[in-house]
Amino acid sequence: DDDDDDDNPTQPRATEADVPQKKKDPSKMSLARLVERTFERNPRQLVEFKPAIGVVFADYLREYTHWIFGDLDVLLGDAAALTSDEELRDFDVVTFGFGDQWRAYTRGQWTMHRNVPKVN
Repeated sequence: DDDDDDDNPTQPRATEADVPQKKKDPSKMSLARLVERTFERNPRQLVEFKPAIGVVFADYLREYTHWIFGDLDVLLGDAAALTSDEELRDFDVVTFGFGDQWRAYTRGQWTMHRNVPKVN
């Protein structure tokens, strides 16, 4: 008589959830998976990721002279209407200020970058 576990209804079947999962070594993960895992654990980290958009999405941005990041609750239509030709030509980074332009940081609500390696 062959004792096959599949034929024994009293024997529970192992599932993937029953198998202990090894912790993955972050140094062996792809960058995309590591970023995804970071955002899954702490979505607030997305804020820190914004300045890297030009590098991470370089293949998608190749055809554009500028790129913009903003808050998730900001909806843009014609972004060119928010800037002048002079700003596009003369500045690498354009951001809004609220009377504190002397500060050396960008605004998360809306910041435009020239799409060149030294800026990205």
